[in-house]
Order: sequence, then structure tokens, then C-alpha cells
Amino acid sequence: MNAPELSALRALRRALSRGGLPPVSRRRPRDEARIAAFFTVQQLLHILEAFRMACARGEAVRLVVSETGMSPTRVLMTIAIVAKGQGEHDRA
Repeated sequence: MNAPELSALRALRRALSRGGLPPVSRRRPRDEARIAAFFTVQQLLHILEAFRMACARGEAVRLVVSETGMSPTRVLMTIAIVAKGQGEHDRA
């Protein structure tokens, strides 16, 4: 699971993490966007690495992605590693 797309996500995480941030009172919208993007990519890479390790151990698992809410100002979703055959009603 060393797809070029995952390497691109890792590179994006590194790029988003570079440089300091101003104090909260002086942050601009682009600073807030960079923070949100960094943490989103960081957590995505975390679950993908856990999935990769489970697959490498020979576990019969899959990723289940479910969007639990979306509005113009919020996105809520869950990405879970589940045993194959479980969570079949969820979309991957």
C-alpha cells in the first residue's frame, strides 16, 4: 500500500506543517485553513497506516467510510477498520 497518492498525502502533510503559526488573535483565514487541512491529512494518514499494518499482519479487514453529516459549515465522517463481513450496510 505504497501508492503514489499516499506519498503525495505525506508530502502535503509535510508542506502544511512547515512554518510557525501566529498567535490565535492574529491568525488569518489561510492560517486556520492550513491548520484544518494539516489535521485532516494527519488523521487520514494515521488510519491508512493502521489499515496497512493490519493487512500486512494478514488480518481480513476493510475500510468503511460513512458520512454522518454535512452542511455548508461542517463535515462529519467516520473511517473505520472493520473485519470483512462486518459493517456491510456501510459504504466503502
